Order: sequence, then structure tokens, then C-alpha cells
Amino acid sequence: MTAPAFRPIRLPGQINVRALLIGPDKSKYCELDGIFDEVGWQLSHVHSWKQASALPELGDFTHFFFEHTSRDYDWVVALEEINSLPSAASFILVTRLGDDRLWSEVLMRGGYDVLMEPFHPMEVTRVVHAARQHSLRQREQVPPATVVQ
Repeated sequence: MTAPAFRPIRLPGQINVRALLIGPDKSKYCELDGIFDEVGWQLSHVHSWKQASALPELGDFTHFFFEHTSRDYDWVVALEEINSLPSAASFILVTRLGDDRLWSEVLMRGGYDVLMEPFHPMEVTRVVHAARQHSLRQREQVPPATVVQ
């Protein structure tokens, strides 16, 4: 018996997504881009954070996917710079070998999630949608009123 074909999920309040995958592996881009195409989202690709940070449209991306390897901690620098952007962008680390320690480090540094490989279309769309909703809520939050006595 063959597995059913992927059918994109239609979520209430469908969102616009313009994401950037940062990393050297072109096959990851092709795989994620196929999933993104199914739901009408855009995905671009660069090989390094140095290339990404030079993009004039850097602040226009809604999501940043960063490939993680055990030797590459450029994601920490990238995440710090992404967190300083005025836009409400989400950072998602992509890895084949993640664990709770890595996940907690990403969260503690202000990232949204760790996405494990191999990619499952339903999981990718769920994480992207949830990350976008979260970042929009964070941007819309108004600081609590101060009480004047």
C-alpha cells in the first residue's frame, strides 16, 4: 500500500510567508521549496549568513531557516542579528541531529523552533504557520499600562 499524497493543509487565516533558507545544502532547499510551493509560500536560498546579511530585502522575510551542523555555530550570530531586525521574523534551526539541549539553546536565544529532518510536509506547514502567528502576536502586544498614584 502506498502512502497518500501530500495535500496542503488549509489553515484559518491563511498567511503570507516569505522565507529564507541559509545553508550549503541545495537538496534541503529543493525539498522545502516543494512543500512551500504546495501551500503558496515563497522560499529563497543562500549558502551563508554572510550572503544573507548582505541582502537588501533581509527585513522582508517572515521566516529564517538555518541549517545546523556540529561544526557551524554561525546560527547564533545570525539569530542575534535577526532578533535585532524591526520586522517580526521567526528563526527555525534545521537539523538532522537535534536534541533537547539544542532545542532549549535555540529557544533561550530567541529562536522559535528546531525542525528535524527528514522533513514531513504537515510538520513543516504547522511549524511555519505557528511561528508566524507567534511572531505577529509578539509584535502586536502592548506593554501593560502603568498605574499612576
